[in-house]
Amino acid sequence: MRQSPAATFAVARLFAPRAIAAALALALLTACGGGDVPQEAYYRLSAPGDVGVRAGGPLKGAVEVPSFRADGLLNNRAIVYRQGTNALSGYSYHFWWMAPAVMLEQSLVDTLRKAKAFDTVTTPELRLNRAFEIVGHIRHLERGPAAVSVELELLLRNPRTGAPLLFKTYTQDASIAADADMSAVVAAFSTAINTIWANFIADLGNVQSLPAS
Repeated sequence: MRQSPAATFAVARLFAPRAIAAALALALLTACGGGDVPQEAYYRLSAPGDVGVRAGGPLKGAVEVPSFRADGLLNNRAIVYRQGTNALSGYSYHFWWMAPAVMLEQSLVDTLRKAKAFDTVTTPELRLNRAFEIVGHIRHLERGPAAVSVELELLLRNPRTGAPLLFKTYTQDASIAADADMSAVVAAFSTAINTIWANFIADLGNVQSLPAS
């Protein structure tokens, strides 16, 4: 059934404002964005490198490594960069593949197992009896203009008494070029973190196994 000219005109008047609005929105997006929106990219740390083995062999018993503590921007997956002496921001399209608190937990677990630092290395989800607990706090994990900076606070303690057995803040920078792409930046983060793990393993050589209870 053919529409009358009057009906066709009425339909056109109804939809014309919506079509114009859509066209304007598309034009604004193109003008502001300058083209295609960048694709989000996700990054993981490199597998643990050579950190050596604990001097004296594994500490007797199991150690539990829960998720690290993180504050502020470090609770998010966006990779953080430094804009000035005290100004920080997160990238809009570059992310860690998981939250840094969990990512560093897994990295440390893998490293401790590789270094044979304890008889058993576990996480809270496994609910195993443990003789030791490692508590980690991410203080810095950020890109600067010429280097990435990592600062981790690590506490090894007796979970039964809470007594500290090793407590230390580890700081490590890794140089990057001023125009480094994000893959190179993440590689530098991996290098810095691996160095911290190696230093932590070395310090564990001074810790004694706990007496059996």
